[in-house]
Amino acid sequence: LLRFALANADYRRLLNIGALDAICHRGAAGSVRLRAAMAVHRPELAHARSKSEHLLIEVCESRRLPLPKLNVYRHGWLVDAVWDEQRVVVELDGYGSHRTKAQLESDHQRDLELRARGYTVLRYTWRQLTQTPDAVALDIRRHLLA
Repeated sequence: LLRFALANADYRRLLNIGALDAICHRGAAGSVRLRAAMAVHRPELAHARSKSEHLLIEVCESRRLPLPKLNVYRHGWLVDAVWDEQRVVVELDGYGSHRTKAQLESDHQRDLELRARGYTVLRYTWRQLTQTPDAVALDIRRHLLA
């Protein structure tokens, strides 16, 4: 959570690493955690808009996968995550945003159009991210290396 707070502050141009560094000293509450978060700070994490996207980043980092770009448009479609060089898109399917027939149709149309442009589209659920993260990471890795 601290890393995402840093990323959001950086994204909004409110982050002053020098000032944070100056207040992180021995005995200052939270200094160890703050220094650890600053050591792995990534401004691009501010683009994560859901818990699923935060979890995807955690899965990628903990299993040494390259981090994707989050919530960017590709060929007119907003995608959850993309590795552009490998042309791999990941969509994270939550029950809240995939309830209606129109949402389902839109998702499948996006997949079809992206595949026609050479992208591999992978889909994972919250349950897969939380209960089988190793399998998700292995699947992503396999497509990134293909």
